[in-house]
Amino acid sequence: TSQPLDARQTTSQLVNAESVLESMSDASTAHQAESLREGYDSLKAFTDATRNNVSGSSSGGNTAGGGTGSANAFGEPLMLFGSPSGIALSTQQSVHIASDAQTNLVSGQSTHIATGKSLIASVAQKLSFFVQNAGMKLFAAKGKVEIQAHNDNIELTAQKSVKLVSATGQIQAIAKGEILLTSGGAYIRLKDGNIEIHAPGNIDVKGAQHSFNGPTRIDEKFPSWNDSAPRRAVDFSG
Repeated sequence: TSQPLDARQTTSQLVNAESVLESMSDASTAHQAESLREGYDSLKAFTDATRNNVSGSSSGGNTAGGGTGSANAFGEPLMLFGSPSGIALSTQQSVHIASDAQTNLVSGQSTHIATGKSLIASVAQKLSFFVQNAGMKLFAAKGKVEIQAHNDNIELTAQKSVKLVSATGQIQAIAKGEILLTSGGAYIRLKDGNIEIHAPGNIDVKGAQHSFNGPTRIDEKFPSWNDSAPRRAVDFSG
């Protein structure tokens, strides 16, 4: 029979979750993505707090002898739920989860999220996604896909090919300062209304006709962003 507060089976699940967090954190940082170390440290501290043996003693009366022993206890005022066959949480209204420090979601296999309407996340500092083996997909069946960096750069880097395809429309490359295409030492630079075509080797131009007329231009409108976004500290301490 188990002792009161004997949470060894549930604690073993937490230890397994620690291993998943640690291994994925190592893989993530090895590929220059963000670390999961803060979440791992928080989970490990919680797990350790559930394994705190305390010793006790009792003195018997005239018909009982004294005795000593030990029992499992929590080192902190924790609440731990565990079940060998699963846990379900359901409500017809809303579910609220709040933590002052870390919130960890760990699964040994897959984590599935499905929403009937929208999935909205607002992050005060960083957003990092890392996939170790099977790639990453971002699809929109309808509507526009927008990626904006309001105060810094956007970088797309691949070890192999980078492919841009517009099935029925256009591909536009617009820059206020400069557009530079370069490969093998040759380059085409568009800057200040001028076009430079330089190459260490041959330049091959072919076409049924070549038209060289007077100057013309097209002016694009660039978006403007608010640099002074409202800042509000997140405080759950009450």
